[in-house]
Amino acid sequence: MTFKEIFDSLQPISCSAEEACILGFFYQFGLGTTRSYEASFNWYQVAVEKGEPFALIQLGECYERSRGCQEDKSKTVKYYQKSAELGHPQAFYKLVEYQKKRQHQLIWLQKSTVNGFKPAIATMAALLLCGNGVLKDKHEAIKIVFKYAPGEDKVDFRRKVLEYCFNSFP
Repeated sequence: MTFKEIFDSLQPISCSAEEACILGFFYQFGLGTTRSYEASFNWYQVAVEKGEPFALIQLGECYERSRGCQEDKSKTVKYYQKSAELGHPQAFYKLVEYQKKRQHQLIWLQKSTVNGFKPAIATMAALLLCGNGVLKDKHEAIKIVFKYAPGEDKVDFRRKVLEYCFNSFP
């Protein structure tokens, strides 16, 4: 099926929370339709109202990047926090930059890392390798990459992270 066929098969009037989120995604990226941040934002709102947890992150990103709405950092944080309360590692990671204290940033980064979010794993490993805000510990960095790197692409991901870290932070 093409994106256009999938888009056309979704029923906007009686759609589920998941379908509303998919419609938001299709509008955001112009898949099977014309790109429209306003339509994307509206569909993510519908998805959140219907209880779709992933849409919380998407709505937070809309507010963060002024996609279909006015930029609003307080709403950005609100939606990321709601998503984090549901245990989404991507939300943990996104909350890192909104923390004023380094200690709080590291707490969110750690939560995202132990939940297997790749960018968080790479960031945590890099911080440990260079000692940026944490005690420099090359062995702990390697341990984190090997322990938390997700699933079937584990070997390739580990290799890339370790190559990046060792090349960037001698």
